Amino acid sequence: MLAAFAGKIRQVPPQYSAVKVGGKALYKWAREGVRMEVPAREVEIREILLQGVEMPFVRFTVRCSKGTYIRTLCADMGDRLGCGLPSKSCAGRQAASSGKRTPSASTGTATRGSG
Repeated sequence: MLAAFAGKIRQVPPQYSAVKVGGKALYKWAREGVRMEVPAREVEIREILLQGVEMPFVRFTVRCSKGTYIRTLCADMGDRLGCGLPSKSCAGRQAASSGKRTPSASTGTATRGSG
């Protein structure tokens, strides 16, 4: 199932993101209770590897392009599986040595390469 998300995919940025619509960040619109329509963007999942499964958690590693939202990837996987993986469980941290963004989630662990 993970392989279905490898390669170039289309992703809709989450409502709580810094993507600007109408000159204003989506998260600001969301805080005002306004839901904005956002077109899907093309991102690339260069590599996605299963690290382990301990129900109800799935751990995986992802190498992806700039602009990829790991929490959206988790939500999209949940939709595909019909179980709604929680995107709110995703959090990120910066890996100091490599300069790569390393988001972690209860549903996965991801490494984002910048190029």
